[in-house]
Amino acid sequence: MRVVIADDSVIVREGIASILTRAGVEVAAQASDPEELLREVDAHRPDVAIVDIRMPPTHTDEGLRAAHELRARHPGIAILILFLLLAFGIKSILFVLIAMALAYKTAAGSVSG
Repeated sequence: MRVVIADDSVIVREGIASILTRAGVEVAAQASDPEELLREVDAHRPDVAIVDIRMPPTHTDEGLRAAHELRARHPGIAILILFLLLAFGIKSILFVLIAMALAYKTAAGSVSG
């Protein structure tokens, strides 16, 4: 499986990349903003894109908008949305898989979410 990781935090990107690489997943590319994400996915055609919901320049919903653009360009790609929650002064990373019909089609043709 090939993935592209997009997060403006290099610590988060590198951490996810390290965990996935140790698990045998190929990290094809990393991106720090939505435009770079779109370029890297176009170039590497990964199976999965891992996307931070809040990215530059405004850190509101740029990642989510980029995910919608990825869906339009590459309908077969699975997209995992990351959300950094700041609550009570403690940073927690919530991994939220947004169903929105973003399914990964396996080589056997079955669909898993």
